[in-house]
Amino acid sequence: MADREHHLQRTEGPSAHASLRQRHAFAERAASAPSEPPFDQEETWWGKLSSCFLDNWPWALCTGLALAVLGFAWGFLYTEYAATVTLEINRPAGSGSRLAPETTAHFFDRLASELKSPAFLARLGAAVRPRQSPSALRSKCFFTLEARAGQITFEARDRSPEATFHLATNYAARGLARLRELWEEEAHRAVIAVEAQLDKADQEMAVVREKLAAFQENHVTLDSEREYHDFLTERSVLDRRVTVLQTQMEADQARAKVLADELRKHDPALVSAREALNQARLHFTEAHPRVLGLRAAVEQLEAESASTPRTNESFLAGTNTLAAGLYFRLVDTRATIDAAARELETAETRRVKLEDQLRRLGRMDAGYTGLKSRYQSLKDCRDALIKQRDETALQQGQAVVFNRVLEPASFDRVSALRKWRTGFAWGGGFGVLGLLLGAALGRVNGGADRRIRSERQLRAATRLPVLRSLPDLGTMDAGAKEAWAAETFAVLKARVCEGRSQALVCGLVSSLPGEGKSTWIKLLSGAASQQGYRVIVVTDEPLRSARLKQLSCAGAAPTQSSSPAEPTGSVAQTFQSAVSPVFQPADVEQGKPPETFNALPTESRRYRRLKNLRSEASRSEPDAGPARESPTHIPLAEWIWDWQHRDQFQQALANTSMRENVAVFVEVPACSTPAGVMLAEKVPNLIWLSGQGAARAETTRSQLRTLRLAGCRFTGAVFNREHLYPVVTARKAVAAVVLAWLCFAALSALAAVDRAGEPPAPVPSDGSPLLPTLNTNLAVLGDEPSQPGTLSASSPHQLADWQKRLTLGPGDVMDVFLYGQPDAARTGLTIGPDGRINYLQATDVMASGLTVDELRAELQKALAKYHLAPQIIINPSAYRSKRYIILGNVTGKGVYTLDRPTTIIESIAKAKGFTSTVQGQNAALLVDLSRSFLARRKEDGSVGRVPVDFEALFLRGDLSQNLPLAPEDYLFFPATGLQEVYVVGEVRAPGLVPFTADLTALGAVIGRGGFTERAYKSRLLVLRGSLTRPEPFVVDANDILKARGTDFKLSNRDIVYVSRKPWAKAEEMLETAILDFTRAAVIGFTGQHIGPFIKEPLIK
Repeated sequence: MADREHHLQRTEGPSAHASLRQRHAFAERAASAPSEPPFDQEETWWGKLSSCFLDNWPWALCTGLALAVLGFAWGFLYTEYAATVTLEINRPAGSGSRLAPETTAHFFDRLASELKSPAFLARLGAAVRPRQSPSALRSKCFFTLEARAGQITFEARDRSPEATFHLATNYAARGLARLRELWEEEAHRAVIAVEAQLDKADQEMAVVREKLAAFQENHVTLDSEREYHDFLTERSVLDRRVTVLQTQMEADQARAKVLADELRKHDPALVSAREALNQARLHFTEAHPRVLGLRAAVEQLEAESASTPRTNESFLAGTNTLAAGLYFRLVDTRATIDAAARELETAETRRVKLEDQLRRLGRMDAGYTGLKSRYQSLKDCRDALIKQRDETALQQGQAVVFNRVLEPASFDRVSALRKWRTGFAWGGGFGVLGLLLGAALGRVNGGADRRIRSERQLRAATRLPVLRSLPDLGTMDAGAKEAWAAETFAVLKARVCEGRSQALVCGLVSSLPGEGKSTWIKLLSGAASQQGYRVIVVTDEPLRSARLKQLSCAGAAPTQSSSPAEPTGSVAQTFQSAVSPVFQPADVEQGKPPETFNALPTESRRYRRLKNLRSEASRSEPDAGPARESPTHIPLAEWIWDWQHRDQFQQALANTSMRENVAVFVEVPACSTPAGVMLAEKVPNLIWLSGQGAARAETTRSQLRTLRLAGCRFTGAVFNREHLYPVVTARKAVAAVVLAWLCFAALSALAAVDRAGEPPAPVPSDGSPLLPTLNTNLAVLGDEPSQPGTLSASSPHQLADWQKRLTLGPGDVMDVFLYGQPDAARTGLTIGPDGRINYLQATDVMASGLTVDELRAELQKALAKYHLAPQIIINPSAYRSKRYIILGNVTGKGVYTLDRPTTIIESIAKAKGFTSTVQGQNAALLVDLSRSFLARRKEDGSVGRVPVDFEALFLRGDLSQNLPLAPEDYLFFPATGLQEVYVVGEVRAPGLVPFTADLTALGAVIGRGGFTERAYKSRLLVLRGSLTRPEPFVVDANDILKARGTDFKLSNRDIVYVSRKPWAKAEEMLETAILDFTRAAVIGFTGQHIGPFIKEPLIK
């Protein structure tokens, strides 16, 4: 840099050196400004996600709300109902039976196991209507068993209140019945055990009684009870305890056996086999081979389980929680048995010791006392057993006593489960899905046009702080505009200037032309002028200031230039004249010529005038306050941006920074032009301006990257929202359309759900259809035509008699399925020529003449011997038994299958149309529609013709004659006769005219020589159709000849009659009268005025 300064001082003088120093100082201040954030910074994934939602929030909000409403409606209407039945279970009043602990423990465990078993659910499924499988009932039926409180609650759930009430009632009834059965079994088992112990006690008492009698007979009775009282009492207690322990051990052993049997029932193989057997019983009878095989497998597994050693019980405990509970109770019971055995052994040992002591006291007395004590203990034990037997018998007789029903089953008490909670859960889930879907839709909608439409997008695209945003000017008055301009000017001044009165030099650059730079500069220059700043606007547009126009008109021719490359255009001279005098340093204010100015081209007259004007403005007193003046505009549209002019421009801006109370706004051309990039790199403070919806984000990033590489410094970015209203309106319109569509879908879904629960539409009692029918002459045959004005007979509103009861016949193909048994499906079954069908065990079932429902009933009746309630599903795949015949002059003659409702037009189309020939350049049909007919079999078996007007159908398009066909219908279209037209009446040569496709009434008359003089051209009569049903047409030939109407097109065998004029006789008479009068007048006039030419006779 020092070498460059020395070079400029040596070649160009001190002025160039001073200019270079000023530029260095300007560059140092620009470099000392805060650095810009890195541009190529990768955006995080959460930033991208938040950007997607913020950019497309109308889409996300509308779609989320709509789907949330739809989800809430679906969850609210998708209600599951529940019904409960609560029963209180109590033992008989006053019961002190020892079975009470067992009742509250093992009995309820066994009850819970039974209520969960597949067999119980299968019986319950067979009782409800419709029939349900155990797997389905397992998710619908629940119970809660509280052993301590003695309560059991049955709960059932289903989709409708009626089904829920019915299921809860059957579930409670079946559970109550099973509970009573289990209680009776337990009570019966307890009674048997007590009676066995009582019999044993009676036998022992009889033996002791016999011993006492024998002892009394053989020995003298000793009265030594007082001596042996203590020993006998203790032995009696021991005997009683031994008896109780033995009884308890027997009961525990019986309980352990029951628990072991129950535990063996939970063998996985045995459970699977029983479930398979129960499933087979749901579909087959006991005689079915599959049921027999499964029953044998279950019996074999039960035998093997009974012979399994005890070591397998621990394995069974790991199969399920119920088996684990049974195993733990079995272990506990066996531990109780072992403890009782050890206690019994101890009591026996103690009793032996007492016996020895009694023997030592007295052998004789001890024997008697022992027998008596034994007898007394046995008697006490017997009394206890009798009391226990009576209580157990009472329990067996009374079964379970239900004091009250706490919550009975009632249809009014059926409640909906979590109706609001389900609705809100579905609504929340659908709302989140709607947010994501809306954001995705908005992303897809805006993916093709990634334009900057918000401040956030501008900040993300430029990586610059957004300083200000301009609202819509149409919504702002003059005061609001001035206030906004003043605030924005203050923000820019605080951002760019260091001091309060330092010059403000900034440039506005944009991506594309027309983004609003001129609007911003206009507002900012006005605000700067109001604050006393001298404003200069450098713009790339033509002159817009009247003052500048006046200055530009006073210019003169330039003088000699110091640089040969200097352009002599008026724009360059105006730029130098406007910038240099104003932005001179302090010595210029004292009247000294600036050094920089000396280096510029020779000044012209126009330049000097502008210089004096700027000097007077620069010497104004600062204490007088800021004087408001109009901004000076410098156009740069024709500037040639070579290196020298860019350097001069930068020097002028550097001089500007040395002044106070000066604001310079540079409107940099758009970055899409090379001039914009070259000019932007010389502006110290650049502000990026973006208009809403104008520039693309990718283009903006690329242009900013180019400008940064060129050394440009950006202060910030501003956002022009001049086009906010149309964009927001378009977004609102799109969002409204999407919201309306989603609301319509939600309402349609709600309406469909509501209609699903409505009863079917009423049908009149007389069986007549709700829609009006067309009365035609088919009532003779009993057939109903299709709707008038249609080409097809597929309307479901009106069906023929054979369609109302559609029967099967030989050749029909169907698919037959047995519900619940996929292996029994048979596809492509064809009814044989004899009308019979075979399926599984049902053989030779007559299907011909039956409907699908009737055939289904016959098959179910035949399969009921081998399957349990078989449900047959029949899907007809092809109807080949219904046919019709079409012959005559058609392209495809033959027999066709009536596999769908077919009309006459459809049958002709299927036969590929009528045969035709070429006459001249036109095609003519070779079929006589007047003699065509449709034959049909009547209800009594006879065949008759159906009155159909084929001419009206095919020639005039009368679709009321387009009748639907019936099975065994016969269509015949005979060949046509001669193709001719008859022309008679007032024509030159009445007779025949060969018929062609383009033959008209006037053409036929011309073909027979034309009209006669007496022809009535306004009333041509054309007769069409058969002689029995002629159809007249009147044609006005005068309108045709005068081009006021179109000619009438004829058909084959039409008759054209040209009548005579009604006043023809009067015309003849008038013509004769005029002729006679004229002749008489001529003769009279000639006789009077014209003398005789031959005055003398020629022959005398």
